[in-house]
Amino acid sequence: MDEVEVELRKLLKPIFSKLDADGVGFISSDDLSAAVSGLGIEMQPADLNALREQCDPENTGDISYDELLAAIKAQVEAGGSLASLFQTQRASGRGGLVIEEEDMRAASYEEDGMARFIGDLPMQLVQIMKKHHARILEIFNTLDEDGNGSVDIREFVTVIRRLGLAAGASDEEVRRLFAAVDKDGNGSVTMSEMEAVVSAARQGKRILSMTAEEFRARQLAKEQMERER
Repeated sequence: MDEVEVELRKLLKPIFSKLDADGVGFISSDDLSAAVSGLGIEMQPADLNALREQCDPENTGDISYDELLAAIKAQVEAGGSLASLFQTQRASGRGGLVIEEEDMRAASYEEDGMARFIGDLPMQLVQIMKKHHARILEIFNTLDEDGNGSVDIREFVTVIRRLGLAAGASDEEVRRLFAAVDKDGNGSVTMSEMEAVVSAARQGKRILSMTAEEFRARQLAKEQMERER
């Protein structure tokens, strides 16, 4: 798998999975416009029809993920308008979220003077998304290093560390958060599971409860803050 395919997978797989809501492995040819729009591409009707014919040469009305990926990759490598857009996305980091060092410091668990709790991470992530005007797709693509459309525990721990979002947290704590995100417990996080986490965080809800030890530490931190006021 070459670099172009890996990056295209990161961009395309979550979009395809969302359109393939029933999980049958196909989208209809009518969904092609939505898939292309999800990539941030505006195509003229004639170009869209040409892409549709390339994806579905036998006119079955169904397009598989591999067919769509191959067609878009071919157009990217041919050097047309899709290639220009892809290069722009690559240069801008649109496929994933790029977090600067100052944002890593802002994501520290000690930022508010409270005791660290791994369950705070989704809320901190939402704060960074707001600052960067980032979408959930970019968060997901950042975590999905190999572009296969799901995030396993290794990717989750590695990238969360790289983004500086779990400074001071143990690997076991990060795994605990992963288990809370992975609602069906199949060992991987999907785009829909990530959307649920971000949606909950935006509403101020937690997806992970504190342990008794964490709760006591948080209460002691609150009392210390009140004494210092």
